[in-house]
Amino acid sequence: MTVPLARRVLWTYGWQLLVLAAVALAPVLLIALRAPVPADAAVAKTVSKLAWPMIAFAVVGQLMLAGAAAVHARAIGTRVRTLRTFGAAALQLARAVIPCLVALAAVAIGGMALVLPGVALFVLLSLTAASPELGEPLPAPLVDSIAIVRTRLAAVAIVLAAMIAVDVAIVIVAQRLFTVPISKAPTVHELASYRLVLRVAAVALVAISPVPACALAVIRNGDGAQLVNQRRASVRIR
Repeated sequence: MTVPLARRVLWTYGWQLLVLAAVALAPVLLIALRAPVPADAAVAKTVSKLAWPMIAFAVVGQLMLAGAAAVHARAIGTRVRTLRTFGAAALQLARAVIPCLVALAAVAIGGMALVLPGVALFVLLSLTAASPELGEPLPAPLVDSIAIVRTRLAAVAIVLAAMIAVDVAIVIVAQRLFTVPISKAPTVHELASYRLVLRVAAVALVAISPVPACALAVIRNGDGAQLVNQRRASVRIR
């Protein structure tokens, strides 16, 4: 059910998710657009290293975009108008900012202690933006994310691993395809290729972001949510 529904969300709301992806990954686009043409080989290496912070910002943006995709996933099969859905998705994206920052702080603190707790928290809190509890006081959306991920841990971990792997691959492929080797007397074309790598990678990261976002959103709204609701209902009965 997860793959067909995610495909349907992409097909129905793909253009909306691309627009919102550009917003969620605005830091990535900003880095690429503001990067200067290197003046020499040394500066070119510095510009090239900017690609790695872009990956970090892309991952955060993709997790936030999952919140917008969750709204679209819930709208599938309803008669809600397209523009209304877009507004609700944009609002979900805006609401996700503070909870996601809190989640990132928790991941950072866990990572400072040991790597494993940081990775575990990253996975457990990855559905924070997709939580319908965003309107509730903290830590409600974080607790909701943990509850959902615990029921679909393998699926979430696979999506996250694939998402990060694709992000890294995009940067590496862009560097291999568009970087021109610098000669002893660098030309403008050779130096400008390092900025081009960033711009190509940024566009590709934005373009691919709706895919993992939809996968995470469908996991949040699908079997994982049903299992959590069943557990909560059984606890109430007891």
